[in-house]
Amino acid sequence: MDVKNLVERLGGEEAVRKMAAFQLQNQILVLPLNPPAHGQILIFRAQDSAFAQEFVAKEGLVKLKTLISEATGNTLAYGLTAFAKILQVPDVQAEAFGVVDEWLIDRVTSPFIGGMLILGD
Repeated sequence: MDVKNLVERLGGEEAVRKMAAFQLQNQILVLPLNPPAHGQILIFRAQDSAFAQEFVAKEGLVKLKTLISEATGNTLAYGLTAFAKILQVPDVQAEAFGVVDEWLIDRVTSPFIGGMLILGD
């Protein structure tokens, strides 16, 4: 996948951003090494790590954070899923956690996401 093109599309018109975020969330495959359990070890394909490193180097995290701040609906969901996967790639964790700030935490944990109230049990 052309990372430069993907990063550029994350800043495009809504339909383009939505497709780019969808493709980004599917680009990194996170596999548990053992059955789901506390302390499970995650493994990544070599291309996932290389992709994530290139994505970070091309300022993809900045574009992704902007997308998350502006998006709603599926585009927001795709962006958050992609960001969650990037946070799990060991080679880019420091850079990814570097964009996590109070605003982003509020955006993710707010009961209002994308204009919709999320009701608990």
